[in-house]
Amino acid sequence: MRTDYQHFQLVTIDNLTDFEPYAESFATTFQAVFTSPPYHEQFLISEALALMEFHLETKQRWTMLALCEDKVVGFGLACALRNYPEISRHIHGLLPPKYTHYFAELGVLPAHRQQGLGKQITQRYLDWVDQQPYNNVLMRVSDTPSLANQMFIDMGFEDMGVSMEIASRRTDGSIQKDRRLFLSRLIESV
Repeated sequence: MRTDYQHFQLVTIDNLTDFEPYAESFATTFQAVFTSPPYHEQFLISEALALMEFHLETKQRWTMLALCEDKVVGFGLACALRNYPEISRHIHGLLPPKYTHYFAELGVLPAHRQQGLGKQITQRYLDWVDQQPYNNVLMRVSDTPSLANQMFIDMGFEDMGVSMEIASRRTDGSIQKDRRLFLSRLIESV
């Protein structure tokens, strides 16, 4: 399903066949999003495609691509928290994994940031998850203050006071750790 917002088209992806026409563009965008601040991470095209393949095989997933002139300029990926056991273990006792949905990835190309696209993708996700059998949404963000982090707070997410260290390959080839904060949002009953 395609929806136009300003000059962006938001496309819901349900399976690998739907994704195939956008695969190369998605992988390039994924790389560009995560090499930019605050992450400075390096991903291979094959790693980005493997992540999407894993995601599209998870249960209770939500996938959206934002297009501009048929090129992927943003994305949102979410699924049932149970699909991420390492995250479930990290927040054990704080949120029930069975009733929590995980907003795993949100990315917008640097050239398209601060135009409301991240907020549109997030709102579309929240509208979708409000109709699902979940009580909470969970996400991880960089602990570096950013406009994106503030956007999530403004949209009703709260800092849980929990963080975890992530080791990743940086754009200079080194492996370094950084901290990610967990934000959660109670899902409104319909």
